[in-house]
Amino acid sequence: MVKYLGLPSQSLPFPYPDHWQADWMMDEIFYSGNFGYHDDRYKDGSFSPLSARPAGAHRIWYNMKRYFKYAPQEVFFIHLYSFIPK
Repeated sequence: MVKYLGLPSQSLPFPYPDHWQADWMMDEIFYSGNFGYHDDRYKDGSFSPLSARPAGAHRIWYNMKRYFKYAPQEVFFIHLYSFIPK
């Protein structure tokens, strides 16, 4: 939010993590949406009972590992929500 949206770092509810490199994450989000839900790279993937999205189980596990360091609560709750039948 500080680097890409211009939020003053003193407005964050935690110390600004200068040592983190998360540019890869923004590239990924701009390409495929939050947690890859709109990722064309998986459009031909197989479906499983665990997810209604193509290659859902693989994608969820892969993204959980990548994003957990940066947003552990978001990872936990967004993926918990993805398993709730709609």
